[in-house]
Amino acid sequence: MHQLYVGTCQTDITPELPVILGGMFRKYPVDQVLDPLYASSVAVDNGETTAVLISCDLGIVQRDTVAYIRRQIEAITGVPGEQVCVMSTHTHTYPNMGIESIYTKADVAAVKRIADLIVSSAVTAIQNKIPARMGYGKGFVNRCATNRRYIMSNGKSKMHPTGMNNPDRLMVEGPADKEVQIAWFEDLDGNFLSVLVNFASHPTIYYGCKWISADFPGVTRSIIQKVYGAHIPVLYLQGACGNTAPFDYEHDDTWGRGIEGCRRIGTILAGEVIKIMAEKKPIPNETIRIDMRRTRHDIPFRDISADDVAAARAVWDAIPAERKEKLDAFELFADLEKAAHINNMIVLDNLIRKYGKMPVEIVALRLHDLVIVMNPAELFVEYQLQIKQHFKDTQVMVVELANGWISYVPTRLAIALGGYEVSQRRVCQEGGQIITDASIELVKRVIG
Repeated sequence: MHQLYVGTCQTDITPELPVILGGMFRKYPVDQVLDPLYASSVAVDNGETTAVLISCDLGIVQRDTVAYIRRQIEAITGVPGEQVCVMSTHTHTYPNMGIESIYTKADVAAVKRIADLIVSSAVTAIQNKIPARMGYGKGFVNRCATNRRYIMSNGKSKMHPTGMNNPDRLMVEGPADKEVQIAWFEDLDGNFLSVLVNFASHPTIYYGCKWISADFPGVTRSIIQKVYGAHIPVLYLQGACGNTAPFDYEHDDTWGRGIEGCRRIGTILAGEVIKIMAEKKPIPNETIRIDMRRTRHDIPFRDISADDVAAARAVWDAIPAERKEKLDAFELFADLEKAAHINNMIVLDNLIRKYGKMPVEIVALRLHDLVIVMNPAELFVEYQLQIKQHFKDTQVMVVELANGWISYVPTRLAIALGGYEVSQRRVCQEGGQIITDASIELVKRVIG
């Protein structure tokens, strides 16, 4: 092993206004920026292997856009594209990046502009590497992540069942993960270069708001930067948050809501990150092992019937073109699950015809004794806990929405109980366990 070199960059990717948002079933132009969006990049190099991590304040980045970003970075820097990982924080107030939907379509030129800015961020990080050290640690936060699905009196599960005294709400369906993990890099004089923050909670505080925002991960970043410097990129690496959110259904319906709630969640998380960084010391040696492995699985799509697809298409085709042009799915159907189901049946039928099976890339990156394992799903948190439980003696960060997007991947129990996330599901019911088993196997390989 050789000296560790690290390069960093933070690039503003806030879209030109007005813009159509990508994180909801609504089609309206947004002309306000609450806070900027960034692509934050870290390039790590130990003389043998270079790995590039890019965290983007976006809801998703599609697989074809990731492929474009990788090709451009490789052409400019020579770093193999397969050693570049593009991750989304999963804010829901972001410009449409090409999410497959009958309700909205992305502006191709706007997507390319953002993709080129992401490339620029990574290239700058690669070209500005300096000798560095690394540190990592973990802690816990309360009231920043809860399971957002509850079993209701009708025997089905519901997302966001508000009302502290809701008589139809029986019990929470599953767990949440309160653990926050971090890694940081500093130069040889102890000046911080960048921070990685791994936590699992859906950034949907501003869902439905008519503005651009990085949601609570943006607040976390801004507070960390107030302490350590505005020039320090903070990469928020989203954990398996498919069924978790920063709300409190049991005690306070206002918790985690609105601008004040967003600041509160982001501040609590930032406080724990700063605490960990203050308590921990960097790895004493300045050389670390870097190992990156990947695997691809073609996961079967979920079974859908021709009748279901035909029924969904009939509903959609019956809507006049002028209403589709100014579409708000909530106005059309007054039911998020119905809107999601109709969209998913039509889109899924197209995907099955195009691919046959869902291509899924899983990547594991070892940095010293820390392992970051990445997948493109909106994975339910139970799978993250299973992976981490398997490696009790190794610090493992599970990161989703990495190198593409394949929608929600619920547990078998969740599939049986239904609900919004299940209506959005695209892969077979074994998909979550396939991703989990592949992740475990890949972690085993990189830790030897």
